[in-house]
Amino acid sequence: MSSAGTAGPSEPLLDRIQAAAAAGGSREGDAMLLDELEEALLREAEALKLGDGDVQGTLFDEPFVLLDYLLPLVSASSSARPTSDRAQACLNLVGTLSSPKEVVMGVGQKLAELVSAECAANEDEDSSDGDRDSVDARSSAVQLACLIGLYARALPRIKTEQFRPFTEPACDVILAALSHLAAEGAFQPLDSLDTVSPATDNLAFVVFREVVEFLIAMEHPIVFCQTGHIDTDPLRTLLYETVGRLHSLLSPVDIAAELAGEAYPQMSDRFTRTEEPDVRETWRLAVFATSCLHDDAPRLLYRANDSEAPLVLRLGQFVMALHVLSVEKPRSAMSYQMPSPIGSEFEPSLPLLREVIGHPELRLGEDELLFWLWWVVALRPRQLLSDIMPLETAYSILEILTPLAAQSPSPPNRFLAYTLLDYLISDFDRVYPGSTGHIVEGEAAQMAVLRVLAVECPFANMRDAAVGLVKNVVLAKLDSSKGEESLFLSDTLFASPLGHSLLSAFPPSPSSSSDASPTATPSMSAEEFVEQYHRGVMERLSLVYVLLKRDTANRTHIASPSTLERIQSSLLDPLSSLFDSWSSSSSSSTSLDTATDLELDLMRDLLERVKGAVREVQR
Repeated sequence: MSSAGTAGPSEPLLDRIQAAAAAGGSREGDAMLLDELEEALLREAEALKLGDGDVQGTLFDEPFVLLDYLLPLVSASSSARPTSDRAQACLNLVGTLSSPKEVVMGVGQKLAELVSAECAANEDEDSSDGDRDSVDARSSAVQLACLIGLYARALPRIKTEQFRPFTEPACDVILAALSHLAAEGAFQPLDSLDTVSPATDNLAFVVFREVVEFLIAMEHPIVFCQTGHIDTDPLRTLLYETVGRLHSLLSPVDIAAELAGEAYPQMSDRFTRTEEPDVRETWRLAVFATSCLHDDAPRLLYRANDSEAPLVLRLGQFVMALHVLSVEKPRSAMSYQMPSPIGSEFEPSLPLLREVIGHPELRLGEDELLFWLWWVVALRPRQLLSDIMPLETAYSILEILTPLAAQSPSPPNRFLAYTLLDYLISDFDRVYPGSTGHIVEGEAAQMAVLRVLAVECPFANMRDAAVGLVKNVVLAKLDSSKGEESLFLSDTLFASPLGHSLLSAFPPSPSSSSDASPTATPSMSAEEFVEQYHRGVMERLSLVYVLLKRDTANRTHIASPSTLERIQSSLLDPLSSLFDSWSSSSSSSTSLDTATDLELDLMRDLLERVKGAVREVQR
């Protein structure tokens, strides 16, 4: 027999490995045995790759024994990272060179044992150590990633034209393990100082990448065997359920920022992609895997709207559709078969969005959500310039987008959401006369959307920010309209509830009594005022000052007697009263901190300038 086959030392080594595996427990300290095994596997692998002999009689002829010994070492703690890496390398050789059917069988057994062991541990009444249970779950997750990698190496090597009998049980057991471990919190971020947990930084990403590589490894069998849609269903379910379960735990990808940069090239420096290259590349590979399964964005979006399908599958299909759009970048209706009317994809997605936004386990990531909203509003291909958005769709978008702009913990995401609100409002200027029915003409739609944001929105910071959106619209009308009629350049604006809120220092909140007086001045300290009202008041003073200075022809009716009277009674007088009260009590009160004092000085200065501008137009 050849040198690879005559593995004299392999037999006693195999016996010792078998004994070590049977002994169980931690084997991180048995470095000498791992050294010997690694050396023997590398030697035999080299001989096999050179065509010198076959697997029979070598260590690779015993994949079950090697799995028993090496798999626990793969999930070694972070303090024993070299052990984990070397055990992983040895198992990669086993997956590549051992009998593929035996490897697939052994991996399936290990995955089934992994799930049953975790379930048994959870049912054990004596298992009260939460930290230890968490570490064990993470160890199992590391083993899951390794076993998926072994499937990727072994399963495509099976000589068959019927892969479903092999892929279906493999995908089922992977998903069972993934679901269980996710419920146990195995993929949650770790403490950076943790040296007990497995030596892996982001387990969710590692498992996701292994699933993607498994799908790509199956590309040749899918194409070569002309595998049909039904035969690839297990692989399809594996990919999309993995995406649905893990994507919100991965490092964010800035696909929404990329779209915003295309819509606003002059602000491209504010919309840059910052994710790690390997994260971006893995998503690109996932898109490639999707194409191998003969899926595309329209098909995935359609399936994601099936309320009868499992939520995790629908969420994964939806997220994957967005990443397909992000990578393929269709920019015309002719280059991509998306439905024609704007919002036609968005409305069917609303039930899914409402279900997964804020879901405790299967929530949609903010970046994917922002990408979808940017796509629908700003960069979705249009067949006609007059292809405009129904107002009902705009309201639905506000329902999803406004909480992001007001409450996202990420400042870049809040900026992305606010910028999209600005785009959504200005987009109604890009319409043409002649639309009928529920499609509202541009300015009426703008006025309606701005009222929702500035008057009816439940978030105070968004109501304040909406004043700036109004200012943008009005100034754009002043600059572009040459004698044309406009709702914003008439007495309509400041006579409306929207206009009243713009000219009130303390406009009532949507939940307050409608009888509340807009001229009432609340009693509060300077610190309370700066904390609660400073931004909104500054926005309103700025709007009034800019219009009084810019609109010299009084086209907005900002200088009409009724408007000036409201400015005086609802904005200037209440603020002056507050400043007077703080001044009179300053001798007995404690001094303000520097930041608060500066904010008040800036506001006092702007208030005086507005008063001066009012006096000028009254002369």
